[in-house]
Amino acid sequence: MTEVAEESFDFLVMIMVDYFLGNDEKRKKVSLKDDLSTRRKVERLEAIGRDIGRRWLEKLSEGTPHFSTELDKVKFICKEFWIATFQKQIDNLKTNNKGTYVLSDKRFRSLLHVSETPDAIGQLEDYIIFPLGIIKGAFESLGMNCEVYGDCSSAPSCIFTVNLKEQE
Repeated sequence: MTEVAEESFDFLVMIMVDYFLGNDEKRKKVSLKDDLSTRRKVERLEAIGRDIGRRWLEKLSEGTPHFSTELDKVKFICKEFWIATFQKQIDNLKTNNKGTYVLSDKRFRSLLHVSETPDAIGQLEDYIIFPLGIIKGAFESLGMNCEVYGDCSSAPSCIFTVNLKEQE
């Protein structure tokens, strides 16, 4: 039963990318940053992920004692949340102790099923938009305002950089 849920999640990510971003010729010619319509679609896809991430973390953390430190919150995301969401623990966590965390996943599941054709390799970043939103939503659910960036240049390995913003 778990395999069905895992495959369904992978399929959902692929379908959402195709639905929101498509694979049309215009998209191949225009970068995501230059096309306002595409940028709005990317923002919407990430926003859906953030909403899911917030709700999912709230459900997972029910009954968990209050986290005493920022690092405890990050460890919870790297262990419990990552396992529940991506079926494995994060491979590596690094921090500069100044609000930046680097999470490394050597076999990020959203990239495992992307074919290695030149077109697909050029679109790898598209397949981490939704998961980036999920990760950001999880941090937000713990009261951590942040920006999350992903580097998938060594797919299926993916490195997520979480930069915490100063609390106002």
